[in-house]
Amino acid sequence: MKGVPKGQRGAYYKAVIVLMIDEETQIIAEGECHGEIAFEPRGDKGFGFDPIFYYPELQKTTAEITPEEKNKISHRGKALELLKGKLDTYLSSKA
Repeated sequence: MKGVPKGQRGAYYKAVIVLMIDEETQIIAEGECHGEIAFEPRGDKGFGFDPIFYYPELQKTTAEITPEEKNKISHRGKALELLKGKLDTYLSSKA
């Protein structure tokens, strides 16, 4: 991405979780986390793309934030929260 300007460095992670209740019933939840590709790696937490995935609203890369911060904004965390709500709704309808 050398030479790619700031306004063209958008990126996101996406997680999709499918809970199969039975062969005919499934609950699907998706979560996305939007950010940018940093110009250079920063931070020492995490793995993979964490040092270059930048959150403009936090002004930090994923490798610079705490695990608690990451869980609140991560694509996986968002998908799991949505799945929990959908599962609660499903279970309430079966009660």
